[in-house]
Amino acid sequence: PSAPPIPPYVIAFRALEALKNKGLLEKDECKPFYIELSMILRSYLEGRFNLNAPDETTEEIVEEMSTSPELDGAQRNILQEFMRQADIVKFAKGHPDRATMESAFETTKEFVEQTKQSEDLATKEPSAA
Repeated sequence: PSAPPIPPYVIAFRALEALKNKGLLEKDECKPFYIELSMILRSYLEGRFNLNAPDETTEEIVEEMSTSPELDGAQRNILQEFMRQADIVKFAKGHPDRATMESAFETTKEFVEQTKQSEDLATKEPSAA
């Protein structure tokens, strides 16, 4: 039998750890940092919520996620704020300070942590009583 697929949150956590180990924060390389952090989140959204997030615009993602019953208002706001902040860095040459970059990293990690729980519940098979 083949191994079960790796859950999206595990992939995201591994990618976040790899990003952290690249040292982009320490080098103040905000554009590559935000590009990679954004792709980690977009890939997670694709795997977790079945969105085509890597190919969608921020507006399309925010619109789709605004109707998701799996996210609460705070999670939607976190997602929307991060996506807009990443767009400013990627497309408008914004340059946030290190504290803002670290906050974006932690927020992304927390978002994955918060939203993985219902995924775990959904994938568990009911136990036979």
